[in-house]
This record gives sequence, C-alpha cells and structure tokens, in this order.
Amino acid sequence: MNNYEHRYEQFTFRSYVNYFPDPDPLDFDHEHDASGDGISDADTYWLSNDELVAGRAHPFRKDVFVEVDWMEGVERLSDEAKWRIGTRFYENDIWLHIDDGKMGGGGEVPYLSTIYNNHDNEALTLDGYQDAYFTPEREGLFRYGLMADYVYHDNPGWPLDVDDWWPDWFPWDPFEGRNVLGFASSGRFVVSQRRDLLADLTTNPGTVFMHELGHTVGLWSGVYEGIDSWRFHDEYPSLMSYWTLWTRSNFYNYSDGTNHEDDFDDWGYIRENLHEGI
Repeated sequence: MNNYEHRYEQFTFRSYVNYFPDPDPLDFDHEHDASGDGISDADTYWLSNDELVAGRAHPFRKDVFVEVDWMEGVERLSDEAKWRIGTRFYENDIWLHIDDGKMGGGGEVPYLSTIYNNHDNEALTLDGYQDAYFTPEREGLFRYGLMADYVYHDNPGWPLDVDDWWPDWFPWDPFEGRNVLGFASSGRFVVSQRRDLLADLTTNPGTVFMHELGHTVGLWSGVYEGIDSWRFHDEYPSLMSYWTLWTRSNFYNYSDGTNHEDDFDDWGYIRENLHEGI
C-alpha cells in the first residue's frame, strides 16, 4: 500500500480593474470628461491615485469634491449634516466627497470676526481665506467651503424695495449691517455659525451649507426665478428657495421638479450642467 503525502500551497490572487481607457489617461489633454462632472479623465486619474483621496474619484461617475475649513472656535459641519447632504446627492446619482481633514485638506484656520464679500483688505474676504488655506493643487477640482462666525454681504441677494412683502416674523433686519447666513461665488462659499442669527430660525448650518453648495453646482437665481426667492412655497420645495430654507426644519433636499407646474428640477439641472466648471 502506497502512502502519499499531500501538500497544499496557499496562493493569494489580486484582481485589478482599470476603469480608464487606453492609452494612459495622463496623456489626455485635460478636456476629455467621460462623466461630465467638470473633472477631466486625466484629473480623475490623478485624484484616484492620490493616497489620501484613496480612489474616491471615478471616470464614469459624477463626483463633487469640497474642501472645508472652519475658524478657530467655530463648529465644524456635523457628521449628521454631512451624512444627510451626501445621501441626497447619492440618491441623485452624484457622489459628494466632503474633505474636512480626512483627505489631506480642510482644517481649523485662524479666527476672524467677520467675513466680507467685498472689502479693501482681501485678507478679510472669503477669497482671501481660500488663497491662504485651500490646497493649491486642488484648484479646479475641489470646491472650497468655510465655516465662519459673522458673514457680511453688501448685496444679500434680494431687492431693497421689499418692505411690503418682507415677513413680519423674520427675527432680524437684513438691511441693517447686511449680516447673512452665507454666500457663494464661483467654486467657493461661506456659512455663518452665528447663534444669534439662527436662534429663532428653523434653519441650521447644515441646511445653509447645502444651500450655498447648491450655488456652486449651478443653481443660481438666473437659472430659475424661485432660487434665492420667497416667491414660491410648497410649489418649489427646495433649499434653494428662501421660503423652504427659512421655514422647514432639518429639510435637506433640492427639488426634482415633480411637485407643481411652477416647480423646477434642481437635480436634473445639476446633473446636466455640472460639467460647466467649478
């Protein structure tokens, strides 16, 4: 009778999937954008190979990257708010990535009592903070957000002749000092954390964050008359409407255009126009 000794070797197999076309996307001219999210395939390849971004970018998926700083002594965006906002984007086929220190950018920055939209001293403006603290290699790839204290805007987004329709219940006069809860410009936005502005309101920094972020992904008043307006109520249930922003507690969403004949499809517009740039 023969005795056989069976020896088993353990093998480890690794499988790699390359989502990028041949030739190497780094040879592209930075204009090819398969997903239409405004990030070229070459830049997507670069982001996907960044050790800290860790493959979050995808060439066939719409991605939105935001680097967020917060001032010393000012609360950062809560995990719940990040989850709520990110979930809404995911449900609408867009992957939102908020970097507040976990992907190599974002962090605590020096305190300044007031951020201005237009001031002789650039260091006091949102642009000044972005120039000083935003990761420069991410220009054109990431949007920039700042959680601040007071925020001042000399043109707060509504007409000055509003005495006849300005809500009586509004807890402060927006025309004295022009203190606002936030503002946005191309690729950047700021959110106020002032509790004396928020105390009597149903809104919160998370919903203001999503409103201002909405501007940076294409939702401006020139696109639709209900954006940055009190004109529509339930007809346009979107955080881009001032009515919804101020009156619906913990409401995190843009509109899908199905609620009324005067409604607007925010999500559809974002998906179709995200490529227009940051």
